[in-house]
Amino acid sequence: MNVEMAERMDRLVNLDLTGRSIEHLYKAAREIIGKTLCLAAAEKLAALPKRSMILMTTGMDSRSWIATSVVENDGPSGTAALARALAIGLDAIPVVLAEAENLPVLQAMFTAAGMCPVSLEEARRTGLPGGRLSVVVMRSFPV
Repeated sequence: MNVEMAERMDRLVNLDLTGRSIEHLYKAAREIIGKTLCLAAAEKLAALPKRSMILMTTGMDSRSWIATSVVENDGPSGTAALARALAIGLDAIPVVLAEAENLPVLQAMFTAAGMCPVSLEEARRTGLPGGRLSVVVMRSFPV
């Protein structure tokens, strides 16, 4: 990834469309890292050994006054897309942590993204000959 492309990606992912005033968080992180955050993340991911387990979290209850099973709409779908890209591009094993009541929704989303939700033991077997498969491991954690 070249620096110009990384700058464009940083601008794109840091658009504050909802007006939550997140610019200061980006500026602080950029000062600490010393380069675009997208480029830094890409370099870290590219350096991972094959079959690495990558921990991801998602699924904040954004409308809990309606029902705790109503999950935010952008994080889980973005996490599913990113998990699939990491599984295909880096042969990684995404491990997703989310609230227990969100797991059924997330499982459907990851399945729609072309991933197979499996146990950790099953995910490890996908590295055996003939086992190539885009898998995701889902675990719950207490709120």
